[in-house]
Amino acid sequence: MALPDLYRILGVPRSAGQEEIRKAYHAIARVTHPDTEAAKGNPEAGVRFKEATEAYRVLADPNRRRKYDLLHDPAASIYELFAIRPLGQRSLETLFPAPPAAARSGLHAFMAVRIPKEDILHGTSLILELPSELAGPERTVVLTVPPNADTRPYTLIKGCGYPGVNGGDPGDLHVKILAKEESNG
Repeated sequence: MALPDLYRILGVPRSAGQEEIRKAYHAIARVTHPDTEAAKGNPEAGVRFKEATEAYRVLADPNRRRKYDLLHDPAASIYELFAIRPLGQRSLETLFPAPPAAARSGLHAFMAVRIPKEDILHGTSLILELPSELAGPERTVVLTVPPNADTRPYTLIKGCGYPGVNGGDPGDLHVKILAKEESNG
């Protein structure tokens, strides 16, 4: 369905200002309004009045006029829709705002810790310093290393991975326990 040419309906050019649009509408309304003598007995006058009123309603409002111009003139729309705006925004985002982003859980983080073989065999507790980009208010966590931890794929610390997005839960930290190389010397 093609959009009507609202500028043609009011008899004004696309470059017309607000005042010129207002004057054109009032001139049409004076002769087509159903209550005027000029329109009595002329069934097309009522239709013309409705068209002019709708055209004026759209073109007199700067936001509606801009949207109409974008939809009606494909050449202008392509430039307008995809032209970069201040702060990196595009006009398309103004016409069709994005829904609020959903909360997403943070990514899991992985790290390896080397400890003496004796501690791996019998189990121990370690204090780990977390990198600043990981979640959690504490920068250090206590990791309890169970006996024979090197046979497990990972030890899990809940909520110490990367932070969630838009209020999502943080990811988990997976710690691989490795035996320290013994030095011969």
